[in-house]
Amino acid sequence: HILQEKTIVASDALTDESTLEFKDNYLKILNIRSMLDQPVLEEGVLKGIICVEHKYAKRTWRAEDIIFVKGLSDLIT
Repeated sequence: HILQEKTIVASDALTDESTLEFKDNYLKILNIRSMLDQPVLEEGVLKGIICVEHKYAKRTWRAEDIIFVKGLSDLIT
């Protein structure tokens, strides 16, 4: 998903299709329950990822959270 220039909004990262591959080797180990990932693109090329994580409990990401992270990505580029 992130390589397709999409924001990943996973309120339950342990079951979300976009983050499921990280379940056993990353999310469970660090007690991460929710993730909000935003690609950082420069002229359409992926240069990095802003990854916001919430531990121990699920978090429903608000529209303001998503707008903020997208804004950070725009500022970086």
